[in-house]
Amino acid sequence: MKRSIISVFIILIVVCFGTPSVSQNSENSRSENFHTLCRYLNKNHMFNGNILIAEKGKPVCECTIGYASLENKQRLTENSIFELASVSKQFTATGILILVEEGEICVDQLVDFILPDFPYTDITIRNLLTHTSGLPAYEELFEKYWDRSKIATNKDVLDMLRKYAPPVHFAPGDQWEYSNTGYVMLACIIEQVSGLPYAEFMKEYVFEPLGLHSTLVYSRRYSPGSIPDYAYGYVKDHEENSYVLPDLLPSEDYVIYLDGIQGDGCVNSTAEDLVKWCQAVQRKDLISEKWWDEALRPSVLNNGDTTDYGFGWRIEKDSTDGRIISHGGGWPGYRTFDIQYLDKDITLVYLCNMEPASRTQHQILQAMKDIANERPFQMPSVPVKRKVAGIDKSIYTLYTGTYCLDSATVVTITTDGEKLLAQRRGGTPTEILPVSKSRFFVPGSETEIEFLQDGQGKITSIAILQLGTTILIRQEE
Repeated sequence: MKRSIISVFIILIVVCFGTPSVSQNSENSRSENFHTLCRYLNKNHMFNGNILIAEKGKPVCECTIGYASLENKQRLTENSIFELASVSKQFTATGILILVEEGEICVDQLVDFILPDFPYTDITIRNLLTHTSGLPAYEELFEKYWDRSKIATNKDVLDMLRKYAPPVHFAPGDQWEYSNTGYVMLACIIEQVSGLPYAEFMKEYVFEPLGLHSTLVYSRRYSPGSIPDYAYGYVKDHEENSYVLPDLLPSEDYVIYLDGIQGDGCVNSTAEDLVKWCQAVQRKDLISEKWWDEALRPSVLNNGDTTDYGFGWRIEKDSTDGRIISHGGGWPGYRTFDIQYLDKDITLVYLCNMEPASRTQHQILQAMKDIANERPFQMPSVPVKRKVAGIDKSIYTLYTGTYCLDSATVVTITTDGEKLLAQRRGGTPTEILPVSKSRFFVPGSETEIEFLQDGQGKITSIAILQLGTTILIRQEE
């Protein structure tokens, strides 16, 4: 899905092994452990970006590793500006709540009352905020119908929905399903109601009042401009075994033609501005305590079940660490997280502009959490380098088709002749690379896909291999 963690094909539940545990004690302080972790990551070339731990709004551990621009050999600084991807959603949600406070809209108002000709009559703003709208992924519409020589904007997303009116995945409020489309519609509502472009509204009503002077809405391909100390995002070109801008890879061309779409992503910021932002959330600035409490409360489905998502934040409550709110983001070249331990007033920021393996990212974040909370931690394990097998690519056509476990777990395999691509429902195509004739791996993750056949040699299913195995059955066309 766009600006979510798209290089992770199936969300991994991973464990560390083969790496030593490091204890924290009076002689081994939080700061010392944090910098031990950073030296390890730098030495093993496992991370490129900025990470930070803050307490009561003050950075206590901060680390900068690697490059902002590979082409110019420009190194990152602590003030480098990163694309936040889906971490942007909490800013969009706050923009909506500002309009609610001003009496311009209501959270339970129907979207089609605000956006003319919106083709769904029973979806509310609350449904959009909480990912309970059932709206289909706009990325699929653009992949199918869009002229890729043009760069799309929010208006184009709304026009696509009006023109094609794809069916919702479920009745609003019945289920939870992450939806970038919903947050683009929220940005459209901000623009419609305020009369301002989304970028200008966020600057005037959110960024400037909070002193977030290095934070902006920026679509660098749609509206090119020079931003000092900008961290360009890089992806791995497995054929050349090098890191390149995603713009150069045909499989990542959507970073260009979807670049003008905002609300689900496109907020750019620095690590220290994100600490300021998290403090504003902690202090309940900008909007009333009533609406902050609503935003940071798990949403409720029609059947009374609760989800782990509020208005733009994931919500947890841990018996040891108390209340935790967080969000992650991913867009080709970028992986981002902000995590707040509300009861401890501790903030973690993770900004990466050179995609690590998903297992590595998980382990770095877990180490940061343990260090921040003064617990023993494990060093991330150094990723194993995989060798891409040379096979006859003509067999790719045998693998194409749709594979299902249930209505929510659907994977489509396609080929352009030279590449085999896997796409889950609501996501974008991801190239998978062969380790043998029948087994492939997802670059940047530990996930493998095995194509299974019957006694007559017909491909009948795929096995998604992680720590366990999940079988998806091929659907008859």
